[in-house]
Amino acid sequence: FNVSATPTSAVQHQVRISELSVFVPAHGHTPLEVSLSFPAANVGGVHDAFGNTVFDEVSGYLTFTPADPGMNGGVTLHVPYYLVPRARSNVLAFLTRWLSARHPEGQVQLANVFGGVTGYADFFQWGLSGPPQGMEYYDTRAVGVESFPGADPANPQGDPELVFAINTYQRFSSPEVGEFDVLIDVNGDGKPDYDLVGIDYGFLTTGTFSGQYASVVYNLNTQTVTAAYLADAPTDGSSVLLPVFAQDLGLTTSSPAIAYTETTTNLLNGSTETLPGSASFNAFAPAISSGFYVTLPPNTHASVPVAINPAQWQKTPAKGVMVVVEDNRSGAQQAVLLPASAGEF
Repeated sequence: FNVSATPTSAVQHQVRISELSVFVPAHGHTPLEVSLSFPAANVGGVHDAFGNTVFDEVSGYLTFTPADPGMNGGVTLHVPYYLVPRARSNVLAFLTRWLSARHPEGQVQLANVFGGVTGYADFFQWGLSGPPQGMEYYDTRAVGVESFPGADPANPQGDPELVFAINTYQRFSSPEVGEFDVLIDVNGDGKPDYDLVGIDYGFLTTGTFSGQYASVVYNLNTQTVTAAYLADAPTDGSSVLLPVFAQDLGLTTSSPAIAYTETTTNLLNGSTETLPGSASFNAFAPAISSGFYVTLPPNTHASVPVAINPAQWQKTPAKGVMVVVEDNRSGAQQAVLLPASAGEF
């Protein structure tokens, strides 16, 4: 056979084949090596310019044409190839000094060290974490939350948008069979009032997975779903971002604080795990303030100020700062945990 390659995907790439012609003996076989290559920039990160998650595909097919019309009964063969690549940034983050209520101001240094693509770093108040528990794919490592004052178009003067960030130890190819439940107590009685659920929307509504991941607010007192939003949960990742508005949780400036816990379920096998302890957060005045979104092209760096509000820290303390970079390699690299302390450091 004479061998040729025909790329078909939008992602431009090169196909290299070890032989341009192969001979296959009767009742035998002949190996042929195929390699694909393309610049990381052709793939990009996990989001497009509008913030939508990206699923890039490299595809095409090999054609095996009989070298003589009488060979192989004159039949030409086609063999497809298919690859879903993921280019990665390599954003590192560290505090220039220990952050504490005694020394409340600091700087987070960020650097995209030889990253293949631009990395986008976002900052959360780190509330929960735990050691690996052995859950397949969705073993949860850490949870944090941030708030954007005035993010609700219906109430630009006051209602913040909260975003809960969940980081797993392992990479999941798709988030759809993982369920993340953030159980939220809004009145301080020690009992959850709301369940913010990260779940496949099709599975929730019809029982069939749709691949559309959602952030769903479930009122535990009325047993009703009160709001639902699209979540940010890229494929081949280990991070899930669940948005919710403060008013969805009944939060106001006079009642701004929550306590929360987190439970994860693998819907494939029914296994469940809960991170140890609980965390607190003030939706209108977080105990730790920082920047929100930092763009880091390859081989660039940035400095972001962070600060503790000592008075608020006494009411809603946190473990520290959680820097989430969904463009980094999956696992712990996608959520850098920077501890803070209420002590004398």
